[in-house]
Amino acid sequence: MQPSPAALLQPARALALALGLVALQVAGAQSQGGTAAGPRIAGPGDVTFALLAQAPTQGAYEQQQVRRFLDGSGALSSVQERLVVVGDGTMSPPFQLEFVAAVGVAPDSEAAAKWRSTYRKHASLFHEHGSFRVRDAAAAARNYTLHDFGNGVRAGRTTRRVVVYPRIDDKPIWLLELDVQTGRPLYSGQFDRQIRLLGELEVQSVQPVTEVAAMPPDWNWRPRMTLVPHASPTDGIQSLQSGDQDGNLLVHPRLDQQVGEYALQRTHVAEDPLNGARSLVLTYTDGIDAFFVVQAPGAPSPLQVFPNLIQPQGTRTHTIAYHDDPAQRVYWFGQGDTTFTVAGSGALQRLDAVAKQIYRQAVARN
Repeated sequence: MQPSPAALLQPARALALALGLVALQVAGAQSQGGTAAGPRIAGPGDVTFALLAQAPTQGAYEQQQVRRFLDGSGALSSVQERLVVVGDGTMSPPFQLEFVAAVGVAPDSEAAAKWRSTYRKHASLFHEHGSFRVRDAAAAARNYTLHDFGNGVRAGRTTRRVVVYPRIDDKPIWLLELDVQTGRPLYSGQFDRQIRLLGELEVQSVQPVTEVAAMPPDWNWRPRMTLVPHASPTDGIQSLQSGDQDGNLLVHPRLDQQVGEYALQRTHVAEDPLNGARSLVLTYTDGIDAFFVVQAPGAPSPLQVFPNLIQPQGTRTHTIAYHDDPAQRVYWFGQGDTTFTVAGSGALQRLDAVAKQIYRQAVARN
């Protein structure tokens, strides 16, 4: 029996690895390896952030996998998935992520139907933001270190075990098992500083997709919202103004003092085809971790339903609502006719300062 990934993590000596790195005690048999072309990972020097960024986007493959995440009670829930990826030379190739089953949920139940609907709507959040991903190899190399812990076996394939450790404390620690043939993760586990498992993705089987040309049209996942990319937040703000004043309270966040190692990765405007509501979405990353700033003009403030937020003089206090658990942090506030949402990983304690800074900028623009 293969040891639990959580059981492999133990505290390391402070002088052994920078910033109190945790160590892996690796055990397990190794499988026969190799192809005619040879493996992508022959030794620890082959594991780079560039490889971690590129490998999942290359080739055509299908995976049966299990996603485990913290539920409302703090326990790990398990969902079985089917993932198909067809690499097309980009860093975001076409994919399809499907719900298969959930532990304790009957296949023909209403709960299973809700799961399937959730996956159809939000598959990209699970696939692109719900597990380990290198979004910018150069930035990842500045903000994280790689530590090799030898070979293992996962899904009948030889793997290389690696810990990805952040240089700044308030980031998740990642334990990876990489397929030595392809470089793709067959396991990724997210841990906090107390070595508590926050979530994991385990591949149970993987096979190549050989009949790409025979796949049906529109096989891959597509967002329900209309997404329009923009070169900068300023361009996105201007597109939202559309001749009225809705965009006047939108801000271009200045976050160098709060999260200086995070850079703006993507700017887009999302439009709901059902009601035409539009919002500006900014994605920031340090190369691996990411957080989002969403600004929705014309949306009701999430706090206006609470009468206790009205002062006796009749003016509203500057209040930020938040949800905070080990897995995620979300902050909401309203200013003028715009609702702001800031969301990121539970480990990123500085996200509180990010929300406050954006609120200050919104107030200054009022």
